[in-house]
Amino acid sequence: MASPFTRPAWYADVTAGVDPLDSMTNALLPYMSEEAQRIVGLKLGATSPNYASYRSANYAKSRDIINSDTRRQFLSADRAYRAMSSLQNMKNVGGYTDETLGPGYKYLQDVVGTLKRLGGSGTGGMTRAQQAEFKSTIGSIDNTYLEDAKTNESVAPYQTLSQYFSTPTFSAGSLTGSKPPVVPIRNPKLYK
Repeated sequence: MASPFTRPAWYADVTAGVDPLDSMTNALLPYMSEEAQRIVGLKLGATSPNYASYRSANYAKSRDIINSDTRRQFLSADRAYRAMSSLQNMKNVGGYTDETLGPGYKYLQDVVGTLKRLGGSGTGGMTRAQQAEFKSTIGSIDNTYLEDAKTNESVAPYQTLSQYFSTPTFSAGSLTGSKPPVVPIRNPKLYK
């Protein structure tokens, strides 16, 4: 089965000199649900001149039905490998270092790495046990980064981005059958 995760026609390539959070958001867009692409893309287009074209993009319609193919695609290690590669490409093309990206980059790497480790093989999805471990591990990652007073302020804006990636939601509902966690709005620039 071919991967559904390709760059949409409206996608703008990463360039140097862009705010790191904007760059990381853009890097993960192709690996989000259609619903998240629309929500995050519109907000990114409204707040970043580098992605202004996203305000008038022709976004794909969100899925009305969640079936086993959707679960396999979004809960697969393949999706994580592609997203991790996109983050690395963003770092290289943008000329960023670990220091300029800060703890938010490491946080997102840990979230994506968890899907890479627990996701179904190839484009196969997770078992129920893997889904439970994935949710638990993501919660632990959130607690580790967000409860540490030194990293909380710099990582908090990335929590919403992490949620859009790790909890794919469609117009038909949540991928795993439960509602995605409510994420507090911590970055007024991007997530108002």
